[in-house]
Amino acid sequence: MKNINESGELGAGGGLRAFSCADMAEILQVSRGSIYALVRKGRLKPLGAIGRFRFSKEELGRFIKETR
Repeated sequence: MKNINESGELGAGGGLRAFSCADMAEILQVSRGSIYALVRKGRLKPLGAIGRFRFSKEELGRFIKETR
């Protein structure tokens, strides 16, 4: 599982603050298909759906807390 630091960045740097479906799949250790299924079911809420889904660090945190 990738590490997310306090500023919402993946790994050691980069400044990434919105996560792609591939990022979310890697962090949550599921397939990208599972991420799309969670969006369809309303369990994950993307920032927007224009072209590609992106997810905020807050949404990631909410989802992790909800599924514990």
